[in-house]
Amino acid sequence: MTTLQATTAKIALPSPPAIMVEPPPPRRGRNFWAVGVLLLALGLSAAYVVYQKTKPNSQALREVRTARIVRGELQHTVRVSGMVGAKSFAPIVAPRMMGRAGEGGQMILLKLAPAGSRVKKGDVIAEFDRQFQLTHVDDHQASVVQAEADISKRRAELSILRQASLQTLKVAKAEMDKAQLDLKTAEVRSAIDAAKLKLALEEATARYKQLEAERPLMEQSHAAEIRSLEYKRDEQKIGLRRAERNAERMIIRAPMNGVAVMQTTFRGNQPGTVQEGDQVFPGSFFMQVIDPSAMILNANVNQTQSQELRLGQQAEIRLDAFPDQAWPGRLISLGAMAGGSSYGMRGGSRALFVKQIPVRFSIGGRDARIIPDLSGSATVVVSSEKDVLIAPREALEEQDGKTYVRVRRPQGGWERRTVELGLTSGTHVVVRAGLQAGEEVALEAPAGNNG
Repeated sequence: MTTLQATTAKIALPSPPAIMVEPPPPRRGRNFWAVGVLLLALGLSAAYVVYQKTKPNSQALREVRTARIVRGELQHTVRVSGMVGAKSFAPIVAPRMMGRAGEGGQMILLKLAPAGSRVKKGDVIAEFDRQFQLTHVDDHQASVVQAEADISKRRAELSILRQASLQTLKVAKAEMDKAQLDLKTAEVRSAIDAAKLKLALEEATARYKQLEAERPLMEQSHAAEIRSLEYKRDEQKIGLRRAERNAERMIIRAPMNGVAVMQTTFRGNQPGTVQEGDQVFPGSFFMQVIDPSAMILNANVNQTQSQELRLGQQAEIRLDAFPDQAWPGRLISLGAMAGGSSYGMRGGSRALFVKQIPVRFSIGGRDARIIPDLSGSATVVVSSEKDVLIAPREALEEQDGKTYVRVRRPQGGWERRTVELGLTSGTHVVVRAGLQAGEEVALEAPAGNNG
């Protein structure tokens, strides 16, 4: 048997020939492009610098807010803000209770006229819980009856004492008379008996005089005692009248014809109008009855502006609730003394240097929409000029006591001019000289050539 053996032979293969790769020839066009881009960037930078240095002033002019001088009418006005109220009204306040009958009573509204309802004079518009006061009325009535009974009883007792005192005086008088008769028998008696009779007469006489002298004092004592009881009775009667008046005060009637208007109150931290079931403090203002036929605007004007106001001046009334509607008005009241700041009657953080003058404007016409407590404003035209040149106050510049404006030149740039001014308002001013209609003025300092 033939055995085949596998052998592994290493065969040496010839190595492949080496391949020589030559580098590509240099491309001269790429260097030219890099140099071109660099030169272009340098050129643009230089052009930008030159442009910034030589750019026209019109670019700066376009960035400045301007306004044109116009010809028209300018009005100098004083505008004040306030609240609408009624010219004729009656404030309704919670009653203050008198005496001890008013201590501890709760002022709770049981009945209240609906807000906005019309009432007549004498109608019941509010009623408080009167149970506490009615209880005091019953107590004082019982006390008065008891005091009257005490007086009657004491008078009867003093009458008995008076009769007993009178009887005692009569007995003393009889004893004195008897002693006088017994003394007449002294001549027929012994010296000792005569002395005894004389002493008995002196004793009876002294007792009678004492009782007779005590009688007026007793009458005065009895009268004082009765008067003391009468004072106590009168005190109870006064308490009764107070309690009755307190109970009557808790029913409030309308003092005039008009409309019932409720005041604002706070329930916790939430505002609201007074309504039935609310508890109010004695003396607090919780509603009013107004006459809607004549409404006014109550306002405050700064003390410096009040010098320009005069009674009878016409005004334009506007309400914040109806911004598109205006009503004619007239200044009917101007305060004579300045008060504190608008933050309160006694002032606030501004009270030391800001003073307010109270003013009042009547609102013309009758409009059902005008109700109390609406916020509004009144504009009074103090003076006006027609057909004059008008410029905005923003365009004015002051220096060394003179006023300037900057006017645009036709060829570009700005010209600084001196102007003479006239009437001013809050936003505009009349130009007397220095400008013409149609010219354009700068409202801020130009950034370019200022002229």
